Amino acid sequence: MNNLLYCAKKGYINTIRSLLKENINVNEQDEFMTTALMFASENGDIEIVQDLLKSGANPNLTDNTKNTALIYACQNGYCNIVRELINYGADINHQNYDGLTGFICACSNGYIEIVNELLKCQETNINLQDKHKKTGMIYACINYSKKYKTIIYNILDDKRFEPKKNYMTLLFAIDNEDTYVVKKLFECGLKLNTITENKIFNVNTNYISINMLKLICHYVDKVPSDIVEKYNLYKFIIINKLKVKNMYNIKYEKAYNELLNEKKIIDSEPRINDCSQIIQKFLY
Repeated sequence: MNNLLYCAKKGYINTIRSLLKENINVNEQDEFMTTALMFASENGDIEIVQDLLKSGANPNLTDNTKNTALIYACQNGYCNIVRELINYGADINHQNYDGLTGFICACSNGYIEIVNELLKCQETNINLQDKHKKTGMIYACINYSKKYKTIIYNILDDKRFEPKKNYMTLLFAIDNEDTYVVKKLFECGLKLNTITENKIFNVNTNYISINMLKLICHYVDKVPSDIVEKYNLYKFIIINKLKVKNMYNIKYEKAYNELLNEKKIIDSEPRINDCSQIIQKFLY
């Protein structure tokens, strides 16, 4: 490790300024491909970051895990450094070996200020998924505390938000009885076939309240869609959520049998409201 790298790691700003006056390679990397800018960004040393950038440090170099200085700053919550790196051309959408971006890291760690800063940038792809197919939104939903809800709402309000890549948000919103997010997802264009194809209601975790089911059905009825898709969604709701909670009773059996009979009618004579009427009888 050369003097510049060592001083950046330790935060010795005066020595760094002296070194930068010499003919030194500001982008030199150690055995792990780490640069002085990465050390400074990870440590939150804004003055060192500024000095290095002014001296020609490349914000888009990567270490052996494909992390950049921006990712390190986002992982550790240094919004002032994030702004500085962006001003010097940092690649906002760069993904490391795990598929993580700065945006995903900020969402995962609940750094509201950084998330908002990145949302301001038109270049930010807020729908990128990591190697586990999770977006920044999904990582925020996994936590779902008050702090993370602010992030969730801010992402939902962004016109770039794509419900299809964030469909699991619906499940988290249902589990947390968050009616605003459920409404917003449908208003943003969440498709019924996305719900049924990904079998969202097959997840046997938390109980879905009747009031939440009513809300879902209310918005499903407003979504222009093929009647078969609506049939499939209602079938998922009845079978895969209520049955696993030992709610199998005469009312359930009647609703399900009516739904099966309705499927026969669907094939020959589509009637948009019939499935809805059946589920409404069951819920009310």
